[in-house]
Amino acid sequence: MLQLAFTGKTEQQITANANAFVDQLIKEGLRPNALQSLQQHQLKGDLVVLATASVDIYVEALAKRLGFREVVCTKTLQQQSAA
Repeated sequence: MLQLAFTGKTEQQITANANAFVDQLIKEGLRPNALQSLQQHQLKGDLVVLATASVDIYVEALAKRLGFREVVCTKTLQQQSAA
């Protein structure tokens, strides 16, 4: 599935698509009060970990944007095609 989605795309294109997805996810895809709850825990100094089976292609950008210091996600392997 990932191979179909990303074959022929440059790293810059993949990153741009991931960032656009993260923008949309933060704007429209989070549960009500999720950001407020997350920020309250962060302000209290709680260890908050983003743990998901989703792929690092966008999860790491999401985690950075939301202020997570720890992330557990599915790691992808980038393969360079033979030219």
